[in-house]
Amino acid sequence: MQTQETKQTYGIKGKLISAVAMLLVAIIMVVSSTYAWFTLSTAPEVTGISTAVGANGALEMLLLTKDENGALIYRDGVIEDEYDINTYWGNLVDVSSGYGLDGITLYPSQLSTETEGIIDASIVKFPVYGADGRVSELSDGAVTGIYEGTAFYPGNGYGVRAVGSSSGMTERQLAYRNALSAAGTNMAQARKDAATALQDNGNAIADIAIRKGTATTGDGEYTQKDLKSLVALTTALNGVVAKMEESYKQFIIAYAASAALVTPDGADEATKLAYENFYATVETWFATEGNTIYNFATNFSTDTGVVIPTLPTEVSNGITKLQTTATNVNAAHTGLTAKYNAGDLEASIEWDEFSEPLYKLVNIDGVEVCGWAVPDILANKDAFAADVMSMMGSTGLVLTMKTGGGVLADIADQCGDYNARITISEITYGVTLRNVPASMEAVTVRSSDIVGAQTTGCVDTYLGDIKTAVSLAGSPENDGAEKMPISEYYGYIVDLAFRTNAAESNLLLQTAPKDRIYSENTENELTWGKGSTMTFKATAADFTDQDVKDLMENIKIVFFNPEGDDGNEILAYAKLDIVNAVTTAADGVTANIYLYNTVSATKITGCTYVTDGDTPQTITDATLYKVVEEADDGSTTTTYYKDDMCTKVTGVTEGTPDEAAAPVDILLKDGDAIIQALTQNEEAHVSVLVYLDGTTITNADVAATVATSMTGTMNLQFASSATLVPMDYAQYQTQNNNQGGTQNP
Repeated sequence: MQTQETKQTYGIKGKLISAVAMLLVAIIMVVSSTYAWFTLSTAPEVTGISTAVGANGALEMLLLTKDENGALIYRDGVIEDEYDINTYWGNLVDVSSGYGLDGITLYPSQLSTETEGIIDASIVKFPVYGADGRVSELSDGAVTGIYEGTAFYPGNGYGVRAVGSSSGMTERQLAYRNALSAAGTNMAQARKDAATALQDNGNAIADIAIRKGTATTGDGEYTQKDLKSLVALTTALNGVVAKMEESYKQFIIAYAASAALVTPDGADEATKLAYENFYATVETWFATEGNTIYNFATNFSTDTGVVIPTLPTEVSNGITKLQTTATNVNAAHTGLTAKYNAGDLEASIEWDEFSEPLYKLVNIDGVEVCGWAVPDILANKDAFAADVMSMMGSTGLVLTMKTGGGVLADIADQCGDYNARITISEITYGVTLRNVPASMEAVTVRSSDIVGAQTTGCVDTYLGDIKTAVSLAGSPENDGAEKMPISEYYGYIVDLAFRTNAAESNLLLQTAPKDRIYSENTENELTWGKGSTMTFKATAADFTDQDVKDLMENIKIVFFNPEGDDGNEILAYAKLDIVNAVTTAADGVTANIYLYNTVSATKITGCTYVTDGDTPQTITDATLYKVVEEADDGSTTTTYYKDDMCTKVTGVTEGTPDEAAAPVDILLKDGDAIIQALTQNEEAHVSVLVYLDGTTITNADVAATVATSMTGTMNLQFASSATLVPMDYAQYQTQNNNQGGTQNP
């Protein structure tokens, strides 16, 4: 308040001084114009008016859906369509009826993650049974679909989706789905492997760029250690190129099986045959030794006699670019390896001795250090030094490789941007800094974004463009057969979007019940949430409450982003606490949902520990899980957990651990309960997958005399880590609320 008063006083005083000066001018001017002083009131003002603007801290959500063109739908404002009320921003999404969830019976399955952190298109793998009734394999042929009045039908929509198998899917539909999934997986893995290779070996590139940019002669001094890292990098990049080649191959197969190449109506017999043969032949041709994406355009028709229908132009453009990348990786690897093998491990290396193969890997002169290219550093060392010091105090040092800057940049052009944390050994410019932490990034420059000295760009990522084209082509129809629904269910998905107007916050899983609007509300039950829980009740008399709990233990929940850069990016894992947070009532067994992390532990039997509580007890002959964590300074912390793998215990006296036993993975609660960070006023996509984990369930966990062991419901509630203050609107705090509290103020 004092500051505000001071500013107001200064403002008035300042204007009075100005007015005096104007009056002096007016006295002089009055000789020639009697009304000249009117200019003093050309911009009148009112000061000192106190005004406050109401708060509207909000975390909003909606059911994420797509329109007929595949565009995501976000509805705002007054609700015009009551049927689609869940697709409007608000604080309540109700899927209790009309979405088909009451018709889903879950069977055991396994989460399908060929790439770490990414759920592939199949979502889950399900068992295939042999003639003897035993599981013969796990199939990745699961599909997702939206409820269409009577059943779930395979499709690409969002909202409430079933995950399962469709016995009516044709070979061609499965080929399209499997190839598209494999292409996306290889694309994501290529980018991930490139980032890992950069993480492991990028220090050498950074050191070389810094030394070349800050050396007096512009050459610098280099060692065998630099060459060793560069050789390791090229070895890893050969594997990255192989995954990109596989991605192109799978995209071509997917396109051949897609709706784009379904025989056109009215086509003559020769055209029909060409289309059918292309789909039937292309996968076999790629499986033949010596056939690659590079000789596909020239050899396929010659080898098979089948005409290649017109493919998206992105395919040929991307393959041409990738072939150049592959050639440069091989040349860099050959040249750097030869120099490394022939060199004296103790001797320094001259720039000219290895620069030629290095430049195929990365254009050192084009590497930007905090926005400075090497030639600019050489010409403006003092200014560069000042900029580096500034960056170290704020964002940290960043080294950037852009489109046209060598193989590492080429990979970003194919798969998307990637980065890694590295350490720069030494920076010298008057003073010497050693072991400087930095980040290194490979960035695609869009043609529309070219500025300054940058001369090379691409429209978008090559593989990303192909993925879009093939996805838009879509899955073929059932070749004239009746559309078949999903017949066996292995999971379900609820697709959501969130947004907040808080500047910095995280989306949290809210376990305990909380009011959706007002934290202080004690009267209006309509706005109270129920927390995050699942409630199940047995369907057979001989299936006890304990049996229900045991089966609930095998239910897994995964939060993921269906619109992630690499596809279905996993955000967090969750499960039910059937030991520490469970209640039993007439309506069934209710357990809280919590996020968890997987950690490595040692299982120890015959321990003694002391329980917490008003009357501590000593428990003997217990089995505990020992987790040892090492801090950055080398110190360790040991923690023990009970058999339920949720509760920490103290006062432990270990029994005799089996030192030879392999570590086991245990699931520990994530106390922070963070699903993901939220960006102010931007949509965040979060899909929720629920499935029955076949890796932990046994026959003993399910009922034997009924088809369905138990039925129930799930409730999910979310919160923001920011303290949100809603608009003060009284009707939401009382029972006199005609709108039922479903709208967010």
